[in-house]
Amino acid sequence: MTNSEKSSQISKFYLACRNGDVEYVRNYLTTLSPTKWNPNEIETHINSTPLHAASFYGHAEIVKLLLQYGCDRSQTNSYGLTAYEEAANDEIRQLFNRPSDGDSSASRFQDENIADCFEFVKPPKEYVSSIKHGKIKTSTVEDYKTEEEKQLEIGFSTTSIALSQSKLGRFLADRFHPDAPMSLKNIANRLQDLIDREITANEDPQSTKANDLLNKFSNDPDETRGVEYLIRLYTLETKLYHALRQDPMPLALPLYKTLETLKDRYFQGQSYRGAKLDDDDIAIYQNAAVHHQSFLQTKHFSSSSAQRSIAEEFLTHHNKNPSENRRNSVLFTFNFPIHCDQAIDLGRISNEQPCLSEFENEAEILILPWTIFHVDRVEYQSSCYTIYLTNVLLPHKDILSSFKWILTHPKGSMDRFHQHFPKRESQTLKQLLKNISVPEEYVLRKK
Repeated sequence: MTNSEKSSQISKFYLACRNGDVEYVRNYLTTLSPTKWNPNEIETHINSTPLHAASFYGHAEIVKLLLQYGCDRSQTNSYGLTAYEEAANDEIRQLFNRPSDGDSSASRFQDENIADCFEFVKPPKEYVSSIKHGKIKTSTVEDYKTEEEKQLEIGFSTTSIALSQSKLGRFLADRFHPDAPMSLKNIANRLQDLIDREITANEDPQSTKANDLLNKFSNDPDETRGVEYLIRLYTLETKLYHALRQDPMPLALPLYKTLETLKDRYFQGQSYRGAKLDDDDIAIYQNAAVHHQSFLQTKHFSSSSAQRSIAEEFLTHHNKNPSENRRNSVLFTFNFPIHCDQAIDLGRISNEQPCLSEFENEAEILILPWTIFHVDRVEYQSSCYTIYLTNVLLPHKDILSSFKWILTHPKGSMDRFHQHFPKRESQTLKQLLKNISVPEEYVLRKK
């Protein structure tokens, strides 16, 4: 096919985006059917998209319009590049960045309340004594535990992960709860409820895109692609982000279930996240750096960045509230000495594995719930504290050792289960086991 023949088959909309015809593009988008949410379809004869054309030729107004209408920015052209990567200049590239006034932008890469992010396990005994005698005010970071409870916390976390990754474990968990919370259908239903409440009900322009991503997750037989749709859904600039910080399970379950499919994205290196802490919070970290019996465990998903400048930008740009000036600026530096399956690199891995985040510039490293760190040191320089954390890898459990753990710790295991899935009236493990009939395919036989 000659170039002239190809040109004759290119859509008028693509040509308008390439040539900078703002009025044509605006009129086309305003008359677009609500069901056709993505105006950025591939032009098959040239393997490019309207957003690629507008971005490459530097038409800022058209790029703004396309992004405003929620076009799919993840598509790559014949060179394996996204529209962001093909941008003509920095002005165009910045149009792809997360809006500073968005629903989640202020807290996406920083914590305003550290108690919502970490659980601090086992501080030094003398420090606990100081708290009891009123020498130090209690911090927002709480839930102190003994050494035995520290090991229990690791045990509960590894057991939860093992159950979510086992077909038999998911089956039993679903029989323990009337909502069958680990089934693909009910995971999708929980996410749909969140989208309806947090996005659609607020008339968020991202509503159609969010629903489309969830539909792709539900209908795609390839689990790898399915979970990637959910990750992109998480990175959208919507109120869903805050809802998942309150209850991470609708996203944590499918992620842990298919974690092995993301193996190429396990992260090794350093990532960064900001925070605002008062003096008492800082004191706890300083003591933890001296006494390595303590560790931190993430309560939910934490977005961190492989680029320090991104976390610093969020820390400085989004703290214009005068009341925040009384709190200390803190940069958390997460160190992952070896590839960690609880830290997922959302950036481009290869042409076959493009960026999973809606915002490519953020170089996001997604830290999963139940990830453990210990505090290495705390430094203060240029009006900012830096807290250095090193990842502690969780030991992997198989399903048999997980069942043994549950039988050895029945009350704690059921308490944890009801904490994650609170709708059911609490029952003991013995009561629940009486009502379970395990299908033939799940029965473990000795060879």
